[in-house]
Amino acid sequence: MINELMASNHTTLEDPAEPGEFPDWIEIYNDNDFPVDIGGLYLTDSLANPAMYRIPTCKADSTTIPAKGHVILWADNQEEQGVRHLGFKLDADGEEIGLVAPDGREFIDSLSYTDLSSGLSMGRFPDGASFLRILTSTPGSENRMRPSGNLQLSE
Repeated sequence: MINELMASNHTTLEDPAEPGEFPDWIEIYNDNDFPVDIGGLYLTDSLANPAMYRIPTCKADSTTIPAKGHVILWADNQEEQGVRHLGFKLDADGEEIGLVAPDGREFIDSLSYTDLSSGLSMGRFPDGASFLRILTSTPGSENRMRPSGNLQLSE
């Protein structure tokens, strides 16, 4: 499932394929008790076009998510950088993201988000939950809530 995303990454997570670049990213979470290969599934940023980008099937070692694990996919429109680089970018002003079955039609998961400021991520808390929140960015690990204002102790 789509677990977390950042649509305006300027300093949070550097692309290991291109040092100095900070592309947008989508985190996929495997809620199963067994590994899952996402090769052959589709990702889209337009629910009207579910088969927008097919995750390659040629490198299962890069597309298999361990049980209760995460994988980061780079939304940088630079597919030539590897199987984890998507053929589209995210819009910081908001859009809809979909994870689609190998048939290119059936949605496995989808979410929509609105304006995300630089460095903020949107995700499910706890991991795999059905609702979304703005988070402290945790790419590749368990999601944490973003602190909300000042905490005051009364005693």
